[in-house]
Amino acid sequence: MSVELFSSDDLDEDIEDLDSEHNDAAEESTSSMPTAATAVGMLFVLAGVLLGFRSLVDNSFFTHLQTGRLILSDGFFSNDPYTFTSASSDEWVVQSWFASIVYAVLERVGGGVAIQIVRAITTGALAWLAWDLSSSVGSESPEHDSGTTTILARLAAVVPAVLVGIIAWSERPLIFSLVFLALTLRTANRDVSPKPLAVVGLLWIWMHGSFPLGVALLGALAVGARLDGRRPVRELKALGWLTLGIVVGGAANPFGLKLLWFPIALLQRGEVLGHIREWKPLHPSYHIAQLFLVGAALMLVALVRLRSFRAAAAGLLFLVAAVMSIRNITVATIVFIPIIAEGFRGVGATPDSRRSEWTEKTTVLAAVGIVFISLASIFTQPTWNVERYPVDALDWLETENILDTDDPVRFAHPDYVGNFIELRYDAKVPTYIDDRYEFHSLELVNDYLSLFFAEDDWEAALDRYDIDIVLWEENTSLADALEDNPSWDLIHEEGDWIISCRNNACDPTS
Repeated sequence: MSVELFSSDDLDEDIEDLDSEHNDAAEESTSSMPTAATAVGMLFVLAGVLLGFRSLVDNSFFTHLQTGRLILSDGFFSNDPYTFTSASSDEWVVQSWFASIVYAVLERVGGGVAIQIVRAITTGALAWLAWDLSSSVGSESPEHDSGTTTILARLAAVVPAVLVGIIAWSERPLIFSLVFLALTLRTANRDVSPKPLAVVGLLWIWMHGSFPLGVALLGALAVGARLDGRRPVRELKALGWLTLGIVVGGAANPFGLKLLWFPIALLQRGEVLGHIREWKPLHPSYHIAQLFLVGAALMLVALVRLRSFRAAAAGLLFLVAAVMSIRNITVATIVFIPIIAEGFRGVGATPDSRRSEWTEKTTVLAAVGIVFISLASIFTQPTWNVERYPVDALDWLETENILDTDDPVRFAHPDYVGNFIELRYDAKVPTYIDDRYEFHSLELVNDYLSLFFAEDDWEAALDRYDIDIVLWEENTSLADALEDNPSWDLIHEEGDWIISCRNNACDPTS
C-alpha cells in the first residue's frame, strides 16, 4: 500500500504562490527605486548647485552688498551715497533693498561663503523647479494630453534654460526673481493652492523690480485659456493672490508706493537704457542669444504641435520681450519649459516614470556629488574673484597718497569699476559712475559714453566734474587719447590698467 504525501496539484499551487511572492517582492523593491525623472532631476540640481558655488565676481552684486551694509549700519536712505556726479536732490529708490539686507546679514554671519551657500541653494532650487516645470504630474493645463512624458522631451525643454543659466544665473537679486517666476508658473499649471503666491509677490517686489512679469505671465495664461474655451479659474486665482502680495509689499516697505511705480519709471528712461548692453535688442552675435534662439525655436515648434492659445499667449509674449531686450532672455527660457515639454510629449523612447538600477545609482551619485561639490567649493574655490578689477592700480594710488579715504580725489573709471570701489572702500571713496542706470542722469551717461568711445568732447566731459585723474583699461580708445594729449601725463601702468593725470595736478612722489 502506498501513501501519497503531496499531490501534483498541491505542488503546482505552492510553486505558483512562491512565484507570486517573489514577483511581489521584486515589484516592491523596484517601486522603492527613484524614477528616471528623479535621477535626471537630481543631476540638474547638481548642476545648479555647482553654478551657485562659483566665486563672487559680479559688479552689480558688489553695490547690492554694500547697500545692505549701509542699511544695517546707518538705516535706510534715499539720497545716493556713492557717486560725486549725482545731485544732492536726486532720489535713489533702492528697489532690491531686501535682497541687499539679506546679502549683508549673510556676510556678517558667515562672510562671503554664507552668500555662496545661499546662492547655491537658490540656483539648485531653480534647477529643480525648471525640471519640475517640464513634468505633467498634477498638470491640468489644456496643453496636457494622454501621451507619455519622455526624458527626451523634458531635456529639450530644460537644457536650453540651464545653458542660459550658466551665463546669467549670477549672484544678483535677479536669481531670486527667477525662482519666484518659476513658482508662479508652477502654480498656474498645477492643481495646488495659489495662496502661497501672496508671499511670493511680497518678497518679489522687495527683492527685484521684475515683479510685473509675474502679473503679465498669469494674465497671458488667463487670456489664452479663455480663447481656448476654458474658464481661467486657476490662473485668475493665482493672479489675485500674487497681486495681493505685490500690493501689500508695495505699501509696506521703506520707500512706500515708489516700489510699485519703479518698473514704470524705469521704462520711461528708455533713452538712457538704450545705451546699455543688457537692455539692447537681441543680437545673434551674443553667446546667450545663440543659446536662447535654440530654446525659442523649440518653443515655436511646440506651439505648432500644441495648437493652444494658452501656451501661445505666454510663449509669444515672452519671446517678444526677449527679442526687445537681452535682459529678458533668462525669464523667457523659464516660461518656455512647460510649453516645449508638452509640445514634444511622446517624443523619445524612455518614459520619465521608468524605475531601474541605473536610476537608483544615478540619484545616489548625484546626491553625493551635491555634498562633495559643495564642500570642495567652500574649501578650494576662492570666495571672491576680483581679477577683472584694478586692485593693484588702486593699491598704488593709496601707496602714493593720491587716493585717501579721508580726503578722496575725484577720478574717472569704467562703470563696473565704480561698483567695486563702492564695496572695497565701504562707500568712503565717491565714484564717478557705476552700473545703476536706473538712477544716473542722461547727461552723465552721455558724458560716460564720450569717455568710453573717446569722442571729440571727452576732455570736456571730465572738466564738467573737475576730474584730474583717469583710471582706465589700456588698449582702449580713451587710453590712446590720453597718451596722445599733451595736457595729460601717464603716471602709472599696472597690469591691464593705466593711470593718467592732468599736468601738475598730482605728484606720484609726494
